[in-house]
Parts: sequence; structure tokens; C-alpha cells
Amino acid sequence: MEIREVEAFLAVADELHFGRAAARLHVTTTRVSQNVRSLERRIGAPLFERSTRRVNLTPLGERLLADLRPAYLSMETALSTAAEIARQRSAWLRLAFATSMSRPICTELVEAFQQHHPHCQVVRSVRPAWAVHDQQTPALGDLDVFVTWAPGDPNVLRAPGCTVGPALRSVPRAILIGTQHPLAGRASVDIEELAEHPLLFPGTGSATDRMSRYLDAWTPPHTPQGSPLHRIRRLHDPYVEELIAIVAEGRLAHITFHGLTDVYQHQDITIVPLTGMAPMIVAPIWRTANRNPMVQAFIEANTPQADQDQNHQ
Repeated sequence: MEIREVEAFLAVADELHFGRAAARLHVTTTRVSQNVRSLERRIGAPLFERSTRRVNLTPLGERLLADLRPAYLSMETALSTAAEIARQRSAWLRLAFATSMSRPICTELVEAFQQHHPHCQVVRSVRPAWAVHDQQTPALGDLDVFVTWAPGDPNVLRAPGCTVGPALRSVPRAILIGTQHPLAGRASVDIEELAEHPLLFPGTGSATDRMSRYLDAWTPPHTPQGSPLHRIRRLHDPYVEELIAIVAEGRLAHITFHGLTDVYQHQDITIVPLTGMAPMIVAPIWRTANRNPMVQAFIEANTPQADQDQNHQ
């Protein structure tokens, strides 16, 4: 039995009209009629009662329809499943994380995605956290999605030609200080207290407007109550290693997030929880023109269901 005969029979059985069945299958009425007659010859009895006004199933046609439709639907499902597996096996997701993002967060995000798409090949790399705003560093040029830090709000990541996704995780703020710093050993420090201590500010005089807004969200010029923060620029490049070395000298504090010392360990630095500031958000950003369906699949796999429902409303 040829599949075209089965499809013709099912279409006519649904439509009870050869012309409509032909339109549904995108073939001629003659072709549908030929396939049905071929199936009837194969079986040895009519499946339809035809007249100039109407088409009806014979009792044998009704029995064949009841037996054949579930088998046909099962075949369609099997073919669709095979095609989806084949598509996923050929799928790639080029994914980068901020260099300072902890391994547990990175692993959790990738594993959540691959639970749903086990055959997709994930190619991981790292970029400096603020690279998306650095005109000298095309952070998204060869990537499908970049997962980075958004101080307080994912909107601070907005850049021309890019789309910013929802918050994937939230991490409390902290300060990175040397072990000899006056605030070392505290259970916590409030942002208002930092007005009395110089802060390492990872900005340069040549920063773009977008970069400046991002860095101000990371280390603001004033506390929430309006006290000025003494921000000192000492960094020459965007790498955390230089930042760690400067903080280890013991004079400057740096506003960061909980868990940084899990990624970068140094015997002369410590981290203290910081209160009074919005948490650091883990957020994805990608080129708006990117049509890789695995980008949206990655977002959906790592977005709480309640947020997904709200986005679809």
C-alpha cells in the first residue's frame, strides 16, 4: 500500500468531497480519484459510495477508516519525532558566560537547557562582563547568546541591534576587600557606609555612554541617600585578575556579588555581604537578527514557568 493512497483515502473520508480533498493535499482531483480507486482495487471492494451530489463511506470504508487513522497518526508522530531528533542533532548553541560567573550557575543553566535538548551541541566560551558595551570588543559577533551580569536590572544591558532576555538568576551584592581592609571580618556592610571608603571603579575616561551607564549601575556615584561615593579608576583592562591584584593591596574596596571568590581565589582578599543595593541579575543578551531557535529554547528552559506565562499574556 502506497502512502499516497492512504492520504487520499483519509482526506476524502474527512471531506466527503474529492475536490476539497484534492485542495487539502495540493494535488489534482484526478490524482485523488486515481489513488482512491487504486486502493479499492488493492482491497477488492468499494470504499465510497459516489453520486453526482454526494460522497459517503461504505460500511467497509468506515471500518477501514477506524482501523487506519490511528495507525496513520502514529506514523506521522514517529516521523515528526525522528525529524526533531535529527534537527536537534544538527543544532548548535554558541554560548558565552561572563568570566566572573561561578561554575555552579553556568552548569545549572546549561544542564537545564540540555535536559530538554540533549542532542544540541553547546559550545561554551567566556567574555568580560561588560564586553557587550565595549566598542573594541565585538562580544556578540560570533555568539548566539551571551549570559552576563546586569546590575539591578536587565535593561542596563540594552545595546543597538541586541535583545535582552529576562532575569535567569539573582545574586546578592557584596564587597570585595583585602584581608587587612577596615571592613574585613564584618558580617555585612551597608551601601551607606561605603561613602567613607574609596572604591575601585572599573571605568575609564574614554568609556562609551552605554558603558558608563552600565558601570554606574554596578558602582553608583552616590548612595541611595545621596552621599557621594569616592570612585577611583585604576584598571587598565577588563580582566578580573588585575582587579583582584589591586584589591589585594588592601586600600580599595570593590562592589561585586556573592560568590566571586569561588571563581577567583586569593589569600589576601575576602568578600563581605553588601546591603542596601539591588541584587546582581544574571541575564542573556543576543543579536536580534539571530534566528537560531536554540536561543529561545535556552531562555525558556531557564525561565521560571510563572514568568513564561506572564510573558505570553
